Amino acid sequence: MPERSIVSSEIERLETSDDISDKTIYEPLPAGEFIRVLKLQPGDTDHDIKCSLEIVDLEQSKGSYEAISYVWGDPNDTIDVQCNGQRVPITLSLADALRNFRHTSEPRLLWVDALCINQEDKKEKGHQVKRMGEVYANAKRTLVWLGCDDQNIAKDAFALILEANAYFADSFLQANQRTSMMAPFVKPYPISMDRERWLGVASLFKFPWFRRVWTVQESAIAEECHVYWGSASIDIADVLEICVWLSQRQDFKGTICNVVRNFNYLGPRNIGTYLRYKAHRPKRWQQSRIGLAYLATKSENSTFMMVLQASRYLKASDPRDHVYAFLGCPAAIDSTGRTFVEADYTSSIDDLNLRLAYASMKNAAEGPFFLSAVRHNSRDRLLDGVHPSWLPVWHVAGEYCRDIANPTFWFQAGGIRKLFTATENGERRLSIGACTFDTVIWRSSTIQKDRADLTPTYVSTSGLHGVFIDTLWDDVMRSSSQLGITVQYADFFRSLMIGYPINDGFSSISDEEQQRMIDAYRKRTSVAGRGNQEAVMDVVERRDATWVKGILYNIHNASMFLTRGGRIGIAPLGHLVEVGDVCCIVFGATVPFLLTPVREGRHKLISECYINGVMNGEIMQQFAGSDDLSEHCIVLE
Repeated sequence: MPERSIVSSEIERLETSDDISDKTIYEPLPAGEFIRVLKLQPGDTDHDIKCSLEIVDLEQSKGSYEAISYVWGDPNDTIDVQCNGQRVPITLSLADALRNFRHTSEPRLLWVDALCINQEDKKEKGHQVKRMGEVYANAKRTLVWLGCDDQNIAKDAFALILEANAYFADSFLQANQRTSMMAPFVKPYPISMDRERWLGVASLFKFPWFRRVWTVQESAIAEECHVYWGSASIDIADVLEICVWLSQRQDFKGTICNVVRNFNYLGPRNIGTYLRYKAHRPKRWQQSRIGLAYLATKSENSTFMMVLQASRYLKASDPRDHVYAFLGCPAAIDSTGRTFVEADYTSSIDDLNLRLAYASMKNAAEGPFFLSAVRHNSRDRLLDGVHPSWLPVWHVAGEYCRDIANPTFWFQAGGIRKLFTATENGERRLSIGACTFDTVIWRSSTIQKDRADLTPTYVSTSGLHGVFIDTLWDDVMRSSSQLGITVQYADFFRSLMIGYPINDGFSSISDEEQQRMIDAYRKRTSVAGRGNQEAVMDVVERRDATWVKGILYNIHNASMFLTRGGRIGIAPLGHLVEVGDVCCIVFGATVPFLLTPVREGRHKLISECYINGVMNGEIMQQFAGSDDLSEHCIVLE
C-alpha cells in the first residue's frame, strides 16, 4: 500500500475511533422540567442497535413514549451500540431488551434510565431521580423486560397463571367476597397441578427484576404495564394476582409447595407496596383484578415507613436507592407537598438515614411508627454504639420478622397518636416521651419454620415433641410455674396470634372461639405430620385451621417472653431479647417496645413487641387527666 494511503487510513481510523474519553452523547438539560427520550431505530434481531437522544419537556411529552423497566445486569458485561453517532457500551440485559422492543419498520420512542440519564453527572442524576415517578406516570405504558426465554416455557407459564386467576376470581365472587368462606382447595383440583407447568411459574419469580428496588415504582405508577419474558407477555396485574391468591389461600399455597418445593413468590407486604402507588387517574391496573382490589383495601392507610419496611429485602446497586427509589410514592410526600428527603447522591447513606428519621418523627402520620421500623441483626450490633439503636437503617435487610405496628390495626398501647414526641438530644441521641413499666424475666427459644416452609416448629426445653403450639405452651407453663407467676392459656394463644390485629378490638374473639380454632389447627397439623393424609374436616374447621396457620406462618424468628408483672408477650426477633430488658410505652405509639438499660437514664432500643394486657392503652390509664406528659422522658442512644 502506498505511504499516502497508509497515512490517510490512519487519520480516518483516529477520526472514527471508539475512544470517546473527551466526548459525550449528552447535551446539558435546560433548566426546568426536561428529560431525554431515546429514539430507537428499526431493525431486525441480528442488526446492530442504533439510537439517538432527544430532549423533551416532561409534561408536553406525556403519552408520546414508552418506558422500559429492567435489571441492568453485570456492569462489566457490555456490548456497544451506536447512540448520537458514537459507540456507547450498554449491558447485555439492556441490549436484549432493545432488540426485543425494536420495531422492524419504524422508530420507537422509549425512555430507559441507563441512556436517558447521564449516570456520571451526580447533580443531574439527583435531579432526574426526583422526576422518575412522573417519567413512568407520563409514559404511554411501561415495558418490563425480564430476560430471554431460552427454554421456551414463558407462554405456558403465563397461560397457567391466567387459568388459576380465573378460577379464584370466580370462586371469590361466588363466596360474596369473603375469602375465608371460599370453597376449600382440595382434590380433584380445579386447575392444572402438572409439576412441569408450575416449575415454569416458579422460574418466572426467580428473575432478579422482582427483587430490585427501582422496579416497584416503575411498574406501580404506570398507566399500563406489560411483562415480557422473551417474546411472551402478560399484564403485570395478572402476575401479582396469582401472588395474592397464594398469600391469601394457605390451602392453595400448601398444595403448590407440595408440587414444587421452595416455591417463591411476592408476599403480601411486597404486593402491598405496588398497591400504595395511587395515581390520579380513573382506572389503575391495581384495581383491574379481583384479588388485587381486595388486597388494596388493606393498604389504604399506609405510611412511608411501611413502604420502606416492605422493600428493605429488595436489592439496590446504590444503598441510598432503598429510599430514593420510593420518593415517587404518594406516601413519601408530606402535607406541604414535599418529599420527606431529597434525592442527593452527594450525601452519604448515614446522613440520608438520619435526615429521613428526623423528618419522619416530626410528621404526625409517620412519627408514631418510625421506631417500629428498627431492625437489628444481632444483640452485639445494637450494643456496639457505632449506630444509634433507634435509627432505622433501610439498606440493611436484617432477618425476616413479623411487623406488629400498622395504622390499620386496633392497637393503641401509647394512647392517641398526637401524644408522640421525639427530639434530637445531641450526639445522635433521641429524647422521646415514654415510660417503662415492666421487666423481662424469661424468654422462649426462637420459633422457626419447618423445612417445607409451611408451619412453625418449636422443641420444648423439656424435650417434648408434638404440635408446635403444645410444645411452646409446655415451655411457657413450666417456666411461669418456676417463676411463681400464673399465665392463662387464652392469653398465651392470644399473644401467639398477635392479638388478632385485623379485628375491631382486643375482645372481638372470645375464649370459646379461640379454643375452636386451636382444636381445628391441632387436628389439621397432627394429621399432616403423619404423612400424606387428608384430615376429615368440615368447612368451618378447615377455615379456622387455615386462618390460624396463616397468622402463625409469619412469626418466624419470634420468641415469647414473661415479665415480672406476670404478663406474657412476643418479640418479633427473639434472639435480641435477654432477661433484664425493660418494657416501655412510647406515648402516641400504637405498640410497646423493649429496651435495654445502658447507663443512668439512657437506653438502647431492641424492638417493638406485643404484650398481652397493655395493647389497648391500659398503661396509659395512670396518666388519665394529666395534660402534661413532658416530665416523662427516655433518652435513646
